[in-house]
Amino acid sequence: MSILRSIITKQGGGGAAPRLKPLPPEEDEAPAHPAPPVAPAARPDKTITLKVPSWKVLVMVLGLLVGAALAGGVVWWVVHKDPATQKAAEKKPVLPQGVSAEEAANEYFQKSKTAQNADEKITLITKAIELNPKPGYYYIHRGRAYLNKKEYHKALTDLDKAVEAIPNSFIAYNLRGLAYDALDKQGQAMTEFNRAISLNPAYAEAYSNRGFVFYQNKEYEKAFQDYNKAIALDPKLANAYNYRGFLYAAQGKLEQALKDYNQAIAVDPKLRDAYINRGKLYLRQKQYDTALIDFNQALPLDWRHAVTYNSRGEAFAAKGDFEFARNDFDQAILLNPDYGKAFKNRGKVYMETGEDEKALNDFTKAIFLNADLTETYELRSKLYKKRGDDERARHDFEKAKAHK
Repeated sequence: MSILRSIITKQGGGGAAPRLKPLPPEEDEAPAHPAPPVAPAARPDKTITLKVPSWKVLVMVLGLLVGAALAGGVVWWVVHKDPATQKAAEKKPVLPQGVSAEEAANEYFQKSKTAQNADEKITLITKAIELNPKPGYYYIHRGRAYLNKKEYHKALTDLDKAVEAIPNSFIAYNLRGLAYDALDKQGQAMTEFNRAISLNPAYAEAYSNRGFVFYQNKEYEKAFQDYNKAIALDPKLANAYNYRGFLYAAQGKLEQALKDYNQAIAVDPKLRDAYINRGKLYLRQKQYDTALIDFNQALPLDWRHAVTYNSRGEAFAAKGDFEFARNDFDQAILLNPDYGKAFKNRGKVYMETGEDEKALNDFTKAIFLNADLTETYELRSKLYKKRGDDERARHDFEKAKAHK
């Protein structure tokens, strides 16, 4: 964007107002005796009186008013418009001498590949786009960074631009599918994954992601087929093992699930979700200390992940370490105030420690958030029964049966 700078210089053009000379003093009366002859007195100066017609005065006044209005308008434009333009221009990176905009943009993009976090990556790619908005892959990479930050609408905006620039980009369609899935738009997500696969039938990641949508839709056989296809195409795709392990666990096939979780972690030791899923499997097998090891390995991979704290809290609670468990549930709720399951779990700890009123409040909150309704209604029913509130206890018991 260009900067328009306006310079206004006021020049003083008016002279000083004319000043009239004072009248000469009046002469004294003639004396009784003639005075001796004197030199004739100098003739007094003539006073000139200027008369300006009133219509001319009016024209001058009107001219001054119009000029002042024009000057004020220009000043307003400079104050209100130019700074905004200048501010926008200042955002544009300054190019070193002899370096083209395209070269500078590519340099920013290359730096983004080694960025320490999503924010730094977004900043660098944004600079690249400001210098050269044409390459569609810039938008693909920034869209992926927005996905990592869970800013899904921003990710979609970038990925739409990427698809517009590169209509056959199977990567852009796959990422757009992930964004739609995160926004609970599974139908649109499925369309995007199908499109990615049609463009590149050997794209393993799209099969893995589509398999997860099939799982969400309870189409388990189709999900297995997609996971198996993804692993066949790319044996190093850790997420496919993790997803398939999750599906095995849901079907009670714990041995196969554990094998897939182990393989996922072997392929990618930084795959947080594989540690959490394996830890939950150990919880089901009552191997609480082993589960804690997995949850503790998952935490450094994302210290702000509420699910990890909730899962570790469940392991502490199972061991009877209620103080540690409550601290973890508190942290999970702090990170995600709408995490109903964490409220339910904390309520169970309060029940164990005899803090029934706090437990009742947490169960009520969990029910409001629609979390594990069968178990939560049963727990609250027990509390009402303990308090002698048989009517509410019976009501919650019936609700629990209705949700089984």
